[in-house]
Amino acid sequence: MKRLFFFQKEKTKELIFSKKTEKFSEISFFSFIILVNFFLLFLIIRLFQLTIVKGSYYKRLSESNRIKEFLIEPKRGKIIDRKGFIIAKNLEPDFNQSIEEIKKNQQRIISKRIYQEPQAVSAVVGYQQVADKKDLASDNCFYKTILGDKIGKKGVEKIFECDLRGEHGRKLVEVDA
Repeated sequence: MKRLFFFQKEKTKELIFSKKTEKFSEISFFSFIILVNFFLLFLIIRLFQLTIVKGSYYKRLSESNRIKEFLIEPKRGKIIDRKGFIIAKNLEPDFNQSIEEIKKNQQRIISKRIYQEPQAVSAVVGYQQVADKKDLASDNCFYKTILGDKIGKKGVEKIFECDLRGEHGRKLVEVDA
């Protein structure tokens, strides 16, 4: 018959219900409990650091990663002759462009400029070209030029640049990470 370890028979021939104490098992159990508590304390401190101490930083970082801002090229004004015929005008920009198309255009939503009878009036109307750093430095219009904007370089486009220039727009797009 198998003996149970908590039953011991002593010389008095009485049964004593006591447990044999093993020092090694008690030490290992308490060291395990202490180790688990240290691990939980480390997790709580790290959670506090990420949410309370650096929470605003990570929120700002995630918001800037979640929303992408695209520049909408300003719509230029119309050029009309003395009889009221439109010589140059801008088409409305396509706001439904895909993000890949916008990225091809230097993160811009562009609007196309149309000239009526370009061969007949090109000498008077002039042309547009992308602004360089020298143009940005000499810009004195109300709506400031950003690097990459098209500005008038010759003719009516240059003379009335400040009057023809529009205000930049912005489109916010929510993107996946």
